[in-house]
Amino acid sequence: LRCPLVIFVGRPAVPALCAIWMVHRSYKNKKGPLGILWWVIWAVFFPNAPYMLTDLVHVKLYEHPFGYSAQPDPLAWLGLVYIAAAVAVGCAFGFLSLYLLQQLLKKRFSAAKGWIFCGAASLLAGCAIFICRFMRFTSWDIIKRPLALLQEMATRLNGLTLTLVLLFSFMTLGAYLLFYFCYDDRQTAKQKQ
Repeated sequence: LRCPLVIFVGRPAVPALCAIWMVHRSYKNKKGPLGILWWVIWAVFFPNAPYMLTDLVHVKLYEHPFGYSAQPDPLAWLGLVYIAAAVAVGCAFGFLSLYLLQQLLKKRFSAAKGWIFCGAASLLAGCAIFICRFMRFTSWDIIKRPLALLQEMATRLNGLTLTLVLLFSFMTLGAYLLFYFCYDDRQTAKQKQ
């Protein structure tokens, strides 16, 4: 419990703020190169949200001798609740940003292009999760050490890497679909009233 929940989910809040600003710019009908910058910032920080799902690997609540047995230590349960809450809030921020941008593209172009964007964002997240979890690079390394990142990616390209990237991509898309069907259903119900 080294940092407050707000700091722990800070990076996943960045894409939500970017998406809100992009939707605002769209309503004001503003265009220009500054808009592209917001999309780039969103793309760099969005994968932090689904990446948080992989932080559940740090929960050492269970032992695996011949099955699962919960430890009675209350601090272990506190850690589980803390990490689960941070993951839930961080993913909600990230998936809300994806939802807002999907709706923006749906309005501007078509529903199909909105879903293609969601698939591309999930693939981006899958790549980023692999890069961050296994290669230990961060979002900032895209700016600070781009050549080192590209060299490391080239040496790691193999069947296992592609499998893990696809697995993380499907995990991201599946989690987003869960968010989408819960959130969009409420939006649709509000519009019908």
